[in-house]
Amino acid sequence: MIRFMCEHCGQKIRVADTAAGKKGRCPHCKQLITIPELALPDLIPAASGSRPAQTMIDYECQICCNALRSPKQEQGQTRECPHCGCFVEVPVSQKRTIPDVDDKVKLQPMQTIQDDYEDPFGKNLRKISNDVPPKPKRLLPIFLDVFLFPLNKSGLLTLLAFTLAPIVLYPVTFLGCFGPLLYLGLMICVWAYMFWYFSLCIHKSADGEIRAPDTFNEDANVDMTDMVFQMLRTILLIIVCLLPPFIYRVAAEDANPVFYGILAGCTFFLPIMLLASVMFDSFWSAWNPRVILGGIFSSFFGYLVLVLVFYIPIGLYLYISQLGREQENFALALTLNACSIYLIMVSSHLLGWFFYKNEEKLYWSV
Repeated sequence: MIRFMCEHCGQKIRVADTAAGKKGRCPHCKQLITIPELALPDLIPAASGSRPAQTMIDYECQICCNALRSPKQEQGQTRECPHCGCFVEVPVSQKRTIPDVDDKVKLQPMQTIQDDYEDPFGKNLRKISNDVPPKPKRLLPIFLDVFLFPLNKSGLLTLLAFTLAPIVLYPVTFLGCFGPLLYLGLMICVWAYMFWYFSLCIHKSADGEIRAPDTFNEDANVDMTDMVFQMLRTILLIIVCLLPPFIYRVAAEDANPVFYGILAGCTFFLPIMLLASVMFDSFWSAWNPRVILGGIFSSFFGYLVLVLVFYIPIGLYLYISQLGREQENFALALTLNACSIYLIMVSSHLLGWFFYKNEEKLYWSV
């Protein structure tokens, strides 16, 4: 397992050894990063008691604050800390350079770091301190407060934009024979941004946020290609997950108990598969038995609650749609569209909040 910190936001990241040297996006800030190579020698702990032949320098790991020792000729090179596994840079200039002696004194690690420091890749990282700012408190009990997640300024503006986008872009269809194709292309861009925003709701809720994220203040720069892939990955996951009951329904030509049993099984696994796909930013992680089954069994009762509350907003939307399906009313259709987007935002918040409350139980290396 490779452990390092994002060079843009300072988020600690863990990836498999096979990803060494590859490029990917930080799961927190979505910036493009390069995963450090594995083929780097480990550092020598300062209190190992060994007598190296060359002159050594003592310093501290910038991540875990443990004392380290390296040969003087390795100054400026990046090495892996044997204590925390993160990659640190051997300082070029030190206050104290020691000769070849037996130094039995072990430096005590610092408890907190209040000042900014530089990471191994030359970027300024955010401050590390034991004083973690408190998370916002919910105004209502959680089973009611989750419905307030989209009801802040950013959430309402985003909801309004998604709802009115088809109406605002519809006049494009009158621009000749290519008008409908242009309208379809613009709507794909809107849907892609919508799916990306839903994934951002999951990420922010997984960090402990209780209200919709403000995209205007986000530092993440995600291009349209990433948004389209996020949309296709989510849609494909839902289709593949719900395909078995659909195939059985067509083959059996009847909605018998077996059909409902298959449908219940697929819908039971769908929430955690969506969560894994978003948190790992990968379609195939949602089909990893160790990730899915391990996550369910490690937080079984919490996941049962998630399944129940996850489908409550979806059930409300289906019920409202059934009431207005027979009435051809433009205002009603617009309202139903807004309700569907609003309830999907609530369900996204529930997925992220489940990860926030059960992160230690899931053992997911995100």
